[in-house]
Amino acid sequence: MNNFDYPVGSDTQDAPWNKPSEPKQVEFTCEVLHELKKVINVPVYQYYENEVMDEDGERFYDVDTSDVDWEQAYKDNCYTINDLLCVLEGYIKNDLERSKGDKQREKELNQILEACKGWKTQNIYIEEL
Repeated sequence: MNNFDYPVGSDTQDAPWNKPSEPKQVEFTCEVLHELKKVINVPVYQYYENEVMDEDGERFYDVDTSDVDWEQAYKDNCYTINDLLCVLEGYIKNDLERSKGDKQREKELNQILEACKGWKTQNIYIEEL
């Protein structure tokens, strides 16, 4: 640049027309796989207690849970991640009703509500520890 054809100060880097424009935000479709893990207690009734004697002659009970359907027991007695997302959706919907008029809060709650939707459980692995 030269100073002959442009206003004073226009040849500096901090002039607004010399700053790079911000990129336009574009959305892309992605698949997300979140692996979560948690150790919990799952109540069951399908077990057998076997009285066993150790090397010292002490008696103790060995618990056999080989007949337990751990996945079903988990689903019957615990909240799955999908269950929790459904509960969260309900709370968010109630909160949206109470937040009418607060545009910032409504926007945030709608983003959370949208993030709760569309999750599918692909695999559940449950193993007795």
